[in-house]
Parts: sequence; structure tokens; C-alpha cells
Amino acid sequence: MKNRYMLSGIVRIGICLLVLSCKSGPPPEKSPPAPVVQDPNSPADQATLDALASAQDQAEEARNRAFDFDSFVYLPKETDAADSQYVLAGSRLPVNTLGEAQEAITLYTAAAREFNRVFERVLPLYMQILWDEIAAAREEALPVIGLSDQALWRFDDAEELKADAVQLYEEKNDYYTAAATAIQVLDIYRAITVLALVWDAQQEIAVQNFGQFDPQGCADADIIAENALESYDAGYFTEAQDKAEEALLRYQLVLDNAWRVYAGERREAAQEEREVALALKANIAARNGFIDAENLYTEADNFLLLEQNETAADLFFQAEYLFSGASITTLEKRQIAQSAIEAAEAQTAASEVTVQNAEKILKGGNR
Repeated sequence: MKNRYMLSGIVRIGICLLVLSCKSGPPPEKSPPAPVVQDPNSPADQATLDALASAQDQAEEARNRAFDFDSFVYLPKETDAADSQYVLAGSRLPVNTLGEAQEAITLYTAAAREFNRVFERVLPLYMQILWDEIAAAREEALPVIGLSDQALWRFDDAEELKADAVQLYEEKNDYYTAAATAIQVLDIYRAITVLALVWDAQQEIAVQNFGQFDPQGCADADIIAENALESYDAGYFTEAQDKAEEALLRYQLVLDNAWRVYAGERREAAQEEREVALALKANIAARNGFIDAENLYTEADNFLLLEQNETAADLFFQAEYLFSGASITTLEKRQIAQSAIEAAEAQTAASEVTVQNAEKILKGGNR
């Protein structure tokens, strides 16, 4: 009996152990540790300082990008607000405590966000104005590039570069490179325009042989024009434009002086032809032609007073030609009249001989 109870106890213990083993499983997951609340007055740790440096760099980068695209010009209020946020963040530096660092991070992050918004708005404005300036410079270049072959092939290069700028902006979203390329195109168009005018002035001086009036001025302008072309070929387009403008100014001084002297010479020549015509009485014999010449001469004198010497020279030349034409017409009329007189006199002489012969015959018959 006693053994039976012992056996029953052992069985019960085994069953309990079996039940307990079946109910046991993986240990329950531990709860994550509660976040450690850092004291804002504690010294800023290195990780926080690194985060602050990163936030400051991002804000400065966003700020510079907005400024690079002239946000202060096109969006002054928005830019000023973002910059105030940036300045406020900077006023929190240097930081010592954790709380100061976290506040500066928040402010710099907000400033970067505002500057990014400004950039998104200013970019299309900036580029549109740049495209408009390029179009205007191109239109200004078109009428003069045909004056020189040197300008033509350089203009073609600018056209290809403009297409590259458009592709960089619209397809590749490379805004900085697109803007830099577009600015380069603008500088090229402007430089080409002035260089084309320089080459045209050089040609005019050569054709008119105006170098004789100011050889030193021409030589000085030639040197500057050569330097301008060297700057252009080296890729310094703004510098090339400045030098070309100086050369053009010097050439224009040569041309102005030459046209002034030349207009004076043409006036003297026209005056001489006028005096010849008056001596021949062309104002009477070739009245219409003389009046036309006189009107041109008077008009040329008026332009000379206005210092429009090129126009005056051209009108004096035309007046000279018409005065000469009036003289020639007068001489021709005189020649015709003289020939008629001589013919009449010859006819009269022949008639007199005929009469004399007839008289002789009559006298002979009377005998």
C-alpha cells in the first residue's frame, strides 16, 4: 500500500514536469530601454556638434546658391526673410551646451529650407532674363556679322554653344553649368558685335585711304584691335569686348577727322566747279542743272555745320558733278551754236560767190 502511494506521487511529479515543459517557450522580449533624457544644460557632445556643422554647411550652400542666381534682385523680400533666419542661426554661435547646439541646428535647418524655396522660385526668373538678354544681343549682332567673315564663323560657334546651354538647363538640370554657358554665349555675342564694327571701320579706312590723315591714330587702334582679337581667341570675351570698344573709339576718331578733312576738300572742289560754271554763264545756259547743283551745295553746307561730315562730303561730291555737268552742257551748247554760225557764214559766203558769178555772166552778156 505504501509502495502504491509512492508510485502515485512519482507519476504526479512526472506529469507536472511534462506539463511545465510543454508550456515553456522562448523567453519574452525585453522592452526597449527608456530613452535617456539628456540635460540641455550639459556640454554638447561631438555627435551633436557634427550635426550642427552639417546643418551650417547646408544652410550656407543653399544661401550661396540663391545669391549666385541674384535672388536679392528678383525676390528681395523672400531672400531677406531667409537671410534673417540664417543670421539668427549664426547669432547662436559659438555653442557650449547641448540645448544651444540643438537650437542652432533647428535654426540653420529652417534657413536652408527657406533658401531652397527661394532658389526654386528664382531659378526660372534668372534664366528667363538671361535668355532674353541673349536674344537681344543676338539680334544686335545679326546686322553686323555679315560685315566680316571673321565674325561669321565666330557667330556660328556661339550658336552651337547656346544650344548646349539650353540642353544643360532643360534636359540635364545642370543649372550652374547652364547659367555659366549661357553667360559665356551672351559675352560672345556682345564681343562679336563690337569686333565686327572694328573690322568694318578698318575696311572703310583702307578703302577711303583715310590712314593718311592720322597714321599714328590708325597704328594705335590697330594694336588695340589685335589685342582684342587675341583676348577673344583666348576665351576672355568680356576683356575682348572692352578692348574692341576702345579700338572702335580710336578708329571712329580717325574716321571723324578724315571725313571732316575730306568734306572740306570736296567743298573746295565743288566751289571751284561752281566758279567755272558761273564764268561760263552756265547758270543761264544750263539753268536747271545749275540750280540742282546749287541746291545740293547749300544742303551740303548745312550738314557740314551739323558736323555730319560724311553726308556733307557725299553731297558736295554730287554738287561738284552737277556743276561740272552744267559747264559741259554750256560748252556743248556753245559748240553747237558756233557750228551753226559757221555753217550759216559758209552758206552766206557761197551765196555771195554765186551772186558774183552771176553778175559776171550778166556783164559778159552785155558786152
